[in-house]
Amino acid sequence: MAAANIQNLMHLNRLPEGTNLLPLLVYLPLGATLVIVRCFVFAHALLVFFLLSWIPFVQSVVLRVMFAVCGLIVVTDGASQPNQQRLVFVANHVTSLDPFILSLVMHCTVVLDLPACSNDFIHLCKQVKKSADMSKDGVLHHMKKSVEESKVPLLFFPEGGRSNRALGLLKFKSLPFQLDVPIQPSSINSAWWLDLLLCFFVPVTFFRIKFMPVTQCRESENVEQFASRVQTNLAKGLGVATTEISSAELLEAMKNRQHRGQNASQPQPASAIRSSCDSPSLGSTANPAQAQEVVTSTDPALNIMLRQVQEVLPYATGRAVLADLEATRDVDVTITNILEGRVDLQQQPQPPQPSSSQSMMETETFKAAHFPKTAPERQMSLQERKQAMLEAARARYKEKHGIP
Repeated sequence: MAAANIQNLMHLNRLPEGTNLLPLLVYLPLGATLVIVRCFVFAHALLVFFLLSWIPFVQSVVLRVMFAVCGLIVVTDGASQPNQQRLVFVANHVTSLDPFILSLVMHCTVVLDLPACSNDFIHLCKQVKKSADMSKDGVLHHMKKSVEESKVPLLFFPEGGRSNRALGLLKFKSLPFQLDVPIQPSSINSAWWLDLLLCFFVPVTFFRIKFMPVTQCRESENVEQFASRVQTNLAKGLGVATTEISSAELLEAMKNRQHRGQNASQPQPASAIRSSCDSPSLGSTANPAQAQEVVTSTDPALNIMLRQVQEVLPYATGRAVLADLEATRDVDVTITNILEGRVDLQQQPQPPQPSSSQSMMETETFKAAHFPKTAPERQMSLQERKQAMLEAARARYKEKHGIP
C-alpha cells in the first residue's frame, strides 16, 4: 500500500467542520445533560460489575441493560464457544472500549498487548501480561502456558493498534496463531470515535460483535499463511480490504505527519535525496566540508527498516541499503547480505582521516572462513558474524563517547 493510503487508515478529525458543526452546537445542552445522568448510571454499573463478578451470566445480562441506559447497546451475531477452554479469540481493534466490551460478552482473558490509548478500561478485565524483557520464544512459552492454565479463552487484538476500520485491517501479528489452538475470529463494528464520554454524549451507540466460525490451522499452512487466512476472513466479514501495513508502520506515519505539521513552513517532497553537512554518520568525523547523502523512501515501512539497518551498520550507504531492502523487505536478510558482501557499498564516501580503530572496524568484513556444509553450521556461522558485527558497533560507540 502506498504512503498516501496509509494516511487513510488514520483518524485525523473527530469533530465536523464548518457549517456541519452547527447541529452539534444545538444538541450540546441535551448532550451535556445526558453525560451527567449517565455518569451516575455508569458508576452503579461498575458496582454491579464487581459485585457479580462470580456469576458471569447474571453479570453480563445486568450490565447490558445498564449499558443500554448509558446509550451503549451491545448486539451480538453468531455463536461463540465460551465453554471451550482451549480457544483463542481474535478481533479487530476499533475503540478504547473494545477489551472491556468483548471480555464482558465473551468472558475471556485479554492479552495485554495494546497501545497506551487502549488501556483506559483494561484494568477492569482479566489480563495476561507480556513482559517487555521477554524474548520471542519466552513470550510464546508464556502464552502457551496461559492457554493451558486459563479457565476461559484468551482474547487477542492481532492488529496491535487501532485504525480506520472502514478502509482496511492492519497486518496481523503472528503470536496468537502460534499457540496450536483453534481460533475464533470476532468482528467489531462500531463508531471509531467511541469512547466513554462521547458514548454518554450521543443519544445511542450500537456496538456490534459478530462471531465467525472457529478456524484451525491446516497441515499445509505455516503460521504466516494461517494468520493471513484469518485476516482475510475477518476482512470479508467486515466488508473491508486487508493491508500489509503493520501497527508500527502506521505509528511511524502518524509521527511523520505530526512532524511535517510542525515544519509546515518548509514543506519537503515525500521522497527526497539531499545532502546534509550537520548529520555525520557514526563512522565519520563532523567535517562541514564532508556532505553525507541521506536517502528516504515514499514507503514509511522501508524508512523504518533503513533506519534499523543503519543503526546496526552505520557505515552502510543509504542508497545501497534501500535498494536491497526494496528487494528483500527484511532487515535481517539485508544485514546478512551486507555482512556477506552481496550489497555493493562502493557509493559510500570515504571519511576524512579516520582513527586507526575506526578504520580497522569499518573495513572488517565478518565473513566466515569457509562455507559450512550443513544448515545448522551455516546458521551458527551467521549468528557468529552477527555477534562480531554487534561487538564492533559497541566498540565504535564506546570510543565515540569516551566510555571505557
